[in-house]
Amino acid sequence: MLDIIGELLDLKGLNHGRIDGGQRGDDRQRTIDAFNAEGNPNDMFVMLLSTRAGGLGINLTQAARVIIYDR
Repeated sequence: MLDIIGELLDLKGLNHGRIDGGQRGDDRQRTIDAFNAEGNPNDMFVMLLSTRAGGLGINLTQAARVIIYDR
């Protein structure tokens, strides 16, 4: 489901981040750092999360849009 949502966002030209169970730790951290960056310079429209990525210390208080998917 996250793949489908990600493809839709790509088609619409909307920048997004994704964190799921299939990423390495350093890739996850870069995505978290980019999302939490002051003023979000990457202009992420949405963050796609899987519950399989839990326990990473993700700060969602700055989030305007977050999609959490649990299968």
